[in-house]
Parts: sequence; C-alpha cells; structure tokens
Amino acid sequence: ADVASAKADIAVFRAPDLGQTGSVRIAHVIEALRPHNVAVDPDGLSEVSVTRASRMVGANEIKHRVAEIAAERLRLSEVANIAVELDVPAPTLHLDPTQSGPLVPARVTFEPRGGRFDMTLRAGASQIRVTGTAQETLEAVVLARPIARGEVLRDTDVAIERRPKSEVQADSVRALDAAIGMALQQNV
Repeated sequence: ADVASAKADIAVFRAPDLGQTGSVRIAHVIEALRPHNVAVDPDGLSEVSVTRASRMVGANEIKHRVAEIAAERLRLSEVANIAVELDVPAPTLHLDPTQSGPLVPARVTFEPRGGRFDMTLRAGASQIRVTGTAQETLEAVVLARPIARGEVLRDTDVAIERRPKSEVQADSVRALDAAIGMALQQNV
C-alpha cells in the first residue's frame, strides 16, 4: 500500500474525456507500471475500465440559458415568456464536475426584431456555439378543430397555447372564458 500510494500520481495512461469510459487490457497496465517499479497482481482480470466523472449539460439547460440571455436583451422579467428554437439540436456538453455555475456567454449576437441569435457559451475550458431564434411569446386562444362560419365556440373547441408575440394581434382573445360562446364570422 505504501508503494502504491507513493506512486499514485504517476500518469501511465491518458484519462478518458469527460463523461466517457476508457478500457485498457491488464497486460498493458502491467507493462506500463513496470518502469515505475509497481507490480500488479491481475487476479483473473483481463482489463481495467475507468469512467471520468462529468457534469452533463443537456439541450434543455442550454436552451434555458439562451432564454435567460434573450430575456435580458429584450428587458423582460419572465424567462418563461421566451421560446427558443435551435437551428440544430444541441449536443450534451460534459463539464468538469467542479463547474457548477451557469454557462457564461463568451460571444452573443442577438437581433431583437426577428429573435435570431448566435451565441458561444462557456464553462471552464468547454464551450458550445448555438444558433437559432429566441422570441417573446404570449398566451393566446387557438382553435382545437376547424370551425364553420356562425358556429358558436364551446370549451372543447378552444385551447390556450404560447405563440410568438409577433403572431398575436392586439385585439386577439387571450382568455378561454372570453372565447367560449362567441360565434365566428368566417370559416376558420
């Protein structure tokens, strides 16, 4: 135990990438330790596997961070009112487990009118570039089925959805109870 603990900091193999597992045949381990005068009893082992711990940052966390940055740029207090669509799905980012803070924007291009963004987010030595749209949304009443002219709306005919603010007209009905009982003036 004294020999092993005294030589525990000697690197004999490259560590796997964050969040990955690497395997090495036991014969290679014995051969790599021989120059350091460390003997290993394989005791029936054929290989050694090492998994490197990581903090996984998935698409939802990345999209939420983009929404926070967009809300700040649009001067909105409610991050939940921002809908984020990525141009390509965000991969899972593996960070050192000691990196507990949020992703930090390293570079941000944001066009408020159309909501287009191009952001590079960083945590420690890791970074990710994401592009897409981030738009303010509002709750709006939408039809659950096609409705004929003159038909009176029932509670099963309508639902509430979050829609981009640019699609919601100022005089739109935004509460279910206000829509129920109305008759349509045209086929929708």
